[in-house]
Amino acid sequence: MKKFLKENLHMVSKILCNHLGMMIFGLIVSLATSMLSIQFQNSVIKIVVGVFTALMYMFLLYTVMWEKGAADKVKIDGGRMEKNKLYGLYVSLYANSLFILLAILVIIFYLCGLTEATSFLALISSLVNGMYIIFTGMCPSWFVYIYLIVQLPSLIVCTISYILGVNGVKYIFPESKKQREQNLR
Repeated sequence: MKKFLKENLHMVSKILCNHLGMMIFGLIVSLATSMLSIQFQNSVIKIVVGVFTALMYMFLLYTVMWEKGAADKVKIDGGRMEKNKLYGLYVSLYANSLFILLAILVIIFYLCGLTEATSFLALISSLVNGMYIIFTGMCPSWFVYIYLIVQLPSLIVCTISYILGVNGVKYIFPESKKQREQNLR
């Protein structure tokens, strides 16, 4: 475990920096959206902006891990590296480990009936996952599992995008024949 983290600290820090940047972006956008929705009394705006923020975060993760997978493909094809399809998952788990631990603590405190500690940790978890704050804020207070659920998209996207990069799949949606012909010219 220590060896993997030491060798891949650069990728873990890239994902963590993306997370922190999107956290700030998500908090700012949700604050602005909350002001708008108070004025217009419309929660549809909140949902649309929440989805946009989450998708933007997923796109950043996809790009970072796809590029790493594409770079590793060259090493794998040259025989200098072994193929590890779960590399993206491992890196994402390391980068999100503190957030996952915080979510597990929220759930444990809730199940133990410690409401004040649960509320405090839920607030901290909502803030550090600012790109999902609109969704965590919309859930009822008894549904504390949301703090763990919001960690799943980053794990899934990092895993899939690395696999796509290693396999040389350029995009999630394949290029049309017309686009491929234009790229060959």
